[in-house]
Amino acid sequence: MRRARGYTPVPVKAPFEMPPVLAVGPELKNTICLSRGSELFLSHHIGDLKNDATRRSFEHAIEHLAKLLEVAPEVVAHDMHPGYMSTRWAREQSRELPTVEVQHHHAHMAACMCEHGLNEPVLGVVFDGTGYGIDGNVWGGEWLVGDYGGFERTGHLEYFRLPGGDKAVEEPWRTAVALLVQTHGDLEQLQGAGLGVVERRSEQERHVLARMVQTGVSSPLTSSMGRLFDGVSALLGVREHCRYEAQAAIELEQLIEPGTRAEPLTWKLHTEEQPLRVDVRPMVAELAELVLRGGSRAAELSLRFHCTVVDIVRATCIEIAQRTGLRKVVLSGGVWQNEWLLRGAYETLEQAGFQVHVHRVVPANDGGVALGQAAVAGWRAR
Repeated sequence: MRRARGYTPVPVKAPFEMPPVLAVGPELKNTICLSRGSELFLSHHIGDLKNDATRRSFEHAIEHLAKLLEVAPEVVAHDMHPGYMSTRWAREQSRELPTVEVQHHHAHMAACMCEHGLNEPVLGVVFDGTGYGIDGNVWGGEWLVGDYGGFERTGHLEYFRLPGGDKAVEEPWRTAVALLVQTHGDLEQLQGAGLGVVERRSEQERHVLARMVQTGVSSPLTSSMGRLFDGVSALLGVREHCRYEAQAAIELEQLIEPGTRAEPLTWKLHTEEQPLRVDVRPMVAELAELVLRGGSRAAELSLRFHCTVVDIVRATCIEIAQRTGLRKVVLSGGVWQNEWLLRGAYETLEQAGFQVHVHRVVPANDGGVALGQAAVAGWRAR
């Protein structure tokens, strides 16, 4: 989850030499990374870059690591998100050093590749909460094909709305309502039916949220697997308000008994266009119906949801492999901290004939993004 200070800055060896690169990482769970030859040195956990104190810690870490390694960076790598403090800091250095912009999920994929010494095209399944996409939307449920030099987005979760944007992260009931609106068109047929996440909202809340989703006002589009977990957690009555990051998803996973399996729910893969689109509206409709019907505990429905995500990963990877011939898969992003999901996907993909690579010495979450940024920027700088 996070590299302890006693294990930093032990290097990760890249499968190629590169000029000195400084990668400044993302906004949350920030770490930085500095390269020396083929060695990539990932810093200790710095934290969320939200205030002046963490900015000072961030700048101190850069100075300290450069001094410790006796390396002067020649390239600065950063995230695409224009609002990140680390991105702004990197762009301030552009008067003296060239900068390289690295898409968030490409960095995740590259970090796992680098950790395993992979130096050929792979299929990356990158699931997290938030990452700035090249189309300006919020990505987070991605199937990427590529290497350090670039990537193609070959599949993703069908976009859905996040009413209130970041507010939906703290209040997963917003995401649940948005998923229901996009599945049923509105909330009218669900009002009075006994669905808790709907009934616990006032009439005004229901009306405003439905209009936000329908019009897109203050409701950015997202393909985030992390937000889907949040929405399902609220839909099943597990967690509607969060006191800490990923609480809804964590509590949803904790309901499941290790080693159990169940029948997946209904979903659809749209293959007629590129990229492939994973449509979870049939799953949302089925979950809502099962909740209303009663008789199924939240633990049973959580298990079926998790099994559905594993089924989505397997089937989508098989479809992409048939088109590309790729059999090496890397799993990266914070959602893969879900142990049940990781084990299930790993075993299922191996049974389908894939070589599966997961994080072991670098965090799967945003704490590993700087490593991927450095690898991508180092490859391009060659």
